[in-house]
Amino acid sequence: MAIEAVIDGNLLEAPSQRMVAVGGKQVRITEMRVMSDSWKRGPDDELVQDAEKTKPVGITIWNERLGEHVMKTLRSGMRLQIEGSLYLHTWTVSDEDRASGKKDGAEMRCNAEDVALKLNRIESINMRAKQDQSAAPAA
Repeated sequence: MAIEAVIDGNLLEAPSQRMVAVGGKQVRITEMRVMSDSWKRGPDDELVQDAEKTKPVGITIWNERLGEHVMKTLRSGMRLQIEGSLYLHTWTVSDEDRASGKKDGAEMRCNAEDVALKLNRIESINMRAKQDQSAAPAA
């Protein structure tokens, strides 16, 4: 089951890409981790981070074009807003791994449809030159 969600948080490390097999063909996905945070009013009416609701979320981007833009643009520490399908990913370790101290686990994951850079920590933005539409060949 997935829940449509908007996640605000900081990018924990640089995004990475890998190939996965889907329906017999190779697809490039982009993965990253975001520390999703939540804030509440403290006793003196100041905003304080709610530690119980501040958790890391694994993000997967299946759209290759969006993934390429993420790889070119985003760096660790950037403030992001991600929209997508949120779900709980669980796993069970083997008996051998359990004997060595590993445990079953769970983490929140999101299949991202959109990734936006929030301006909280940005000092400047450099835009690429606009493409000249008059030079396009006539159809």
